[in-house]
Amino acid sequence: MTSKSIHTGRLSGSIRVPASKSLTHRYFIQSALSGKPTVVRYPLLSEDTQITLNALRSIGYEFEDYGESVAFTGNKKDVEECSFWVENSGTSARLLSGVMSLQPFICKMDGSDRMRQRPMKTLIDALTMLGATVGHNDGYLPLEISGGNLQGGELLRAS
Repeated sequence: MTSKSIHTGRLSGSIRVPASKSLTHRYFIQSALSGKPTVVRYPLLSEDTQITLNALRSIGYEFEDYGESVAFTGNKKDVEECSFWVENSGTSARLLSGVMSLQPFICKMDGSDRMRQRPMKTLIDALTMLGATVGHNDGYLPLEISGGNLQGGELLRAS
């Protein structure tokens, strides 16, 4: 049997933990909706999170993408309608549906054939109960949402 000695000591330095795709989507949306200048540092920039950024821009939210950070200005352009493609990003589709329902204009969202097979009915029902108008394909994409005047309330899901 061979033995090894371990000597204790102090380590110093820094590491950057890899970003989370799921959290990056949420940080981008929270920053856009905040209405204040906000910087998201070291986001995970992937095809899916780029889809979310592109959709936010089409809805009118202003930001600059610097690669290692995305700076939201807190401003929103006036747009009369928006339309965007979520490809295969289920997280983008679900989170952006809520953002779309806050807009006082019509937003259209579509995605790949595979996304058109993923159920959205529970979310559609919830947004409708809160006051959004949601056009859909029997509970699937494409969606056409107009809202802007949502009412709060309790949402119950049938068992």
